[in-house]
Amino acid sequence: MLDSNDFNKEIKNKVYTNFITDYNHKESIKIMKEDYDQKISEFKKNPEKLMIVTDFDFTLTKKYFEQNHLYSSYCVLEKSEFISDNFKVKNQELFVKYSKYENDLTIDFSTKDLLMQRWFQENLELILEENINKESFSSMILQAEKKFYYRYGINELFDLIEKHNIPIIIISGGIHEIIEESLNHVLPQYKTLKNKNLIHVIANKFKYDENNKVIGYVEPFVYTFNKGETLKRIFKEYNTGDENIIVMGDHINDIDTIKHLDYNNEIKIGFINFEEDSEDEQKLKLLEAYQLRYDVLIFNDGNLNFVNNLMRNILKGSTSLKNEKGDEKI
Repeated sequence: MLDSNDFNKEIKNKVYTNFITDYNHKESIKIMKEDYDQKISEFKKNPEKLMIVTDFDFTLTKKYFEQNHLYSSYCVLEKSEFISDNFKVKNQELFVKYSKYENDLTIDFSTKDLLMQRWFQENLELILEENINKESFSSMILQAEKKFYYRYGINELFDLIEKHNIPIIIISGGIHEIIEESLNHVLPQYKTLKNKNLIHVIANKFKYDENNKVIGYVEPFVYTFNKGETLKRIFKEYNTGDENIIVMGDHINDIDTIKHLDYNNEIKIGFINFEEDSEDEQKLKLLEAYQLRYDVLIFNDGNLNFVNNLMRNILKGSTSLKNEKGDEKI
């Protein structure tokens, strides 16, 4: 295991800027719902009511880079040198035990929900056995260079959020500290957005002792299937019921995040991290479910350009925005 102070000395003079991927020309976009244009028209009537609710891992971040599987916020911790080999062995055992159920369409929801609760709780309790302090998380992010990337367009997304005062809620079953550290590293306006109460990160957060050592986690913890209940509990005092929500995710259940909120309308955008014409039987079954639930699907681990152009369309009332990489209309 590596000590965070030693690592910080090693990286002191090194500049880390490569946490955003280049434009992905292989993406493809498919509009699934016939009422999509009508929804946009409704959003345009009250652009000041626009807000974003989004998953984090493999939604704001990429899943693959040069055919390599990238890290989630949890993997940033799991794969770091600040974690013991014993943890990594036990964590892998939990992955083998539980991961196969997360996208299994053949088992009932209550069974799947219980299994995911157990997985997340056992993972969090494993972390408590490690010698981690608050400063370690910043070092973990820097150590994950070339293994952890945001999607192309992330900076423009947050430029729009800042310019037009659009609230964004990031809700994730990942690690709160790593999500915040990475956003702070990538976004020059992150602290400003926090001070303006425009950005909210809801994820699994740790408790610390007087020496900033991790000693527990904040309950109730966030996992795949309780995001809706979690958001309702935290957000209810701000929820006016007239919001127009862009909700984004990569999991089939991510759109359920807003199911307990009162709102005017929603546009559901799903990031499909494989190609539209995949012949894999399991992926095809998943795709059928995605097509029924999402308004828009972005295939092949695409960019955030579609989201940014949609926001500009709503905010400016334009109907013919161009893709920023050329003359091709989205």
